[in-house]
Amino acid sequence: MTTAFDLPHDTHTRALVDTLQQHLRNERGDLLTAAHIHLRSIAPLMSQTTQHAVASRAVSGISGLGALDHYLARTDVREVMVNAGTDVYIEDSTGVHLVDKLPVGEVDAIIERILLPLGKRLDRSSPIVDARLAGLRVECSGRDHRGPALAHHQPGAECRGILERERLVQHQGLGQ
Repeated sequence: MTTAFDLPHDTHTRALVDTLQQHLRNERGDLLTAAHIHLRSIAPLMSQTTQHAVASRAVSGISGLGALDHYLARTDVREVMVNAGTDVYIEDSTGVHLVDKLPVGEVDAIIERILLPLGKRLDRSSPIVDARLAGLRVECSGRDHRGPALAHHQPGAECRGILERERLVQHQGLGQ
């Protein structure tokens, strides 16, 4: 089955996802259902499996953590890191691996989506942020685009499944 993250990163797919996201910004309620309905009207010949994958990617880009959702959902992944603004690395039992490249600027939107509900920000006055959100510990460092680098690289984020691990430890009755 095709998932949102198995889709090609071609121009046509990106345009469909962008179109859906523009449409969904005005929607209320179940975004995935709204995405399916709109996608059927603009791409009626697309297979249901591909429609679901495109709709899921569009919704994840608006209300989730975009391309990072896929890696954070994997149980074998301990940590997800974005470095240099685009390079996505994961850490699993075999080590650290470069697994994806984000479009330029996507990590900025993801960081903003994470920090905004927490009342935090990443800018010159707060160049490093540590936060907990929905089962994750998130660490971000960045730079102000109007000035010199605040960190040695472009904006980045590190997402760790620490709270999930803590729940597992408590459930199994293991000490830390």
